[in-house]
Amino acid sequence: MNVTMKMTIENPSKSSSIIVSIFIGICLSLIALITALGNIVVLLAFYCEKKLRTINDYFILNMAIADFLVGFFCIPFYIPFSIKQSWPFGRLFCKIWVTIDDVVTMASVINIVAISINRYWSIAYPISYRKYVRQNLVYIVMGVVWCLSFSKLFI
Repeated sequence: MNVTMKMTIENPSKSSSIIVSIFIGICLSLIALITALGNIVVLLAFYCEKKLRTINDYFILNMAIADFLVGFFCIPFYIPFSIKQSWPFGRLFCKIWVTIDDVVTMASVINIVAISINRYWSIAYPISYRKYVRQNLVYIVMGVVWCLSFSKLFI
């Protein structure tokens, strides 16, 4: 009898859990890669193409930075945790990772809110939008997004 067949017959749940773990690892790796590379493309496009430096695009830039950090830092370290069901990198790095994950995820969500408010204001109140929304205000909003994200650490 084949050893693989014997393992499957004697302990089918262990064999299927290995397959599920491999599948999860591959899927999360692809998600991390696509997330990081996709946001690098956005960042490079913003850097290279001067026409993309509009008020609306700065909000997209800010979200691309947060999402790049999720794909580059947060998801890759989550992969071994999701496969092993335990944290292999030590207690200190666990705290650092969770903190960074919380901050950049919160920044991404707040960026979506900022984009929504910006779009609503520009559609519902176009005259006041053109009067008040300038580049400096966008920079302030971008800073507020990150300050709010980091403020979660102190609550």
